[in-house]
Amino acid sequence: MSFDASYPVQTAASTERARKALFTFWHGRQDVLLRICLRWTRGNRADAEDLLADAYLRVLEVAHPALWDAVRPLALCTTIIANLARDRRRRERVRARVHSQPRGGHSQLPASASGPHEIAYARERLARAMAGTETLSSQQQRAFTLRVAGVEYDQIAHELATSEDNARKLVQLARSSLRSSFVV
Repeated sequence: MSFDASYPVQTAASTERARKALFTFWHGRQDVLLRICLRWTRGNRADAEDLLADAYLRVLEVAHPALWDAVRPLALCTTIIANLARDRRRRERVRARVHSQPRGGHSQLPASASGPHEIAYARERLARAMAGTETLSSQQQRAFTLRVAGVEYDQIAHELATSEDNARKLVQLARSSLRSSFVV
């Protein structure tokens, strides 16, 4: 980590001043920020309040006095809310896509398979992969499917009601088992 002389050193007193300024700003504009969150959550008040709480925590993380003095606080908070809301929507879309896929509905061939040999090879690999997934435990199948869909390990652990380390191990075991099904 290098030292950047252009960015002032953060002291306990300056951090406390920044947090007090943030607290005053946040509670003075909480109704405006909640309305912004309501727009992002399409009127769902519970989700909007969760988004607002997450945004407050994120703003606290960046409450460096030099940053807080240099930017427009409302613009910063609005940007943080928008980014968090977009992240939530992406996670919801991935989760919906993973949950809506029918079992065994992975029969689509890649678009790059153009000739008959490539199509036959792709079908063979798909059949091996499908056979390999049948040998996995239900927990391994679920963890592997979620991970392939881009879900983070902490979310997989939450979904499976297990620890994050166990979620990683389930995915690792599934990958290992699938790899062995491709060895001729």
